[in-house]
Amino acid sequence: MGKLLPVSPFVPPLRLSLLVLAILADGEAHGYSIMKSIEDLTNGSWRPTPGSLYPLLISLENEGLIECKVVSKPGMRRRRVCRLTSYGMRYFLNIVERGLNNLIPIFSKVIKSYYKIVKECPNLSDVERKEKVDSLIRAINKILVDICNELGDFKFKYNL
Repeated sequence: MGKLLPVSPFVPPLRLSLLVLAILADGEAHGYSIMKSIEDLTNGSWRPTPGSLYPLLISLENEGLIECKVVSKPGMRRRRVCRLTSYGMRYFLNIVERGLNNLIPIFSKVIKSYYKIVKECPNLSDVERKEKVDSLIRAINKILVDICNELGDFKFKYNL
């Protein structure tokens, strides 16, 4: 049996900037904590290099999407802490809203293709097929539950 190829950690700059904005939507963060958050989000499979992240932060700041300030604490080195600006929040909302229209059909196609391959792959036992389909269903359910919880919190917060 052939060796599986590693998943490429390549993330186009637009997606990295969107991910950075999403992390900053949760609150202020410095570069290292943003890198760590991305590593955690990808279960350790990818962490942007300082050479890709720090220039991106400068670019996002120059575009007015984020604001960064130097923070010094006794006994610690100085850090640039960044946060979303109101313009950055609006930009993020617009990009996500536009992107969802493109992302949903892609995500749907990937899931359908995954399921088709699981059904047809000659190297999988029935037990493995069931495990893979169950795993896919659990992942989709987790995404839906997380989204519903967030929407419920939002609706409660704004009395909708």
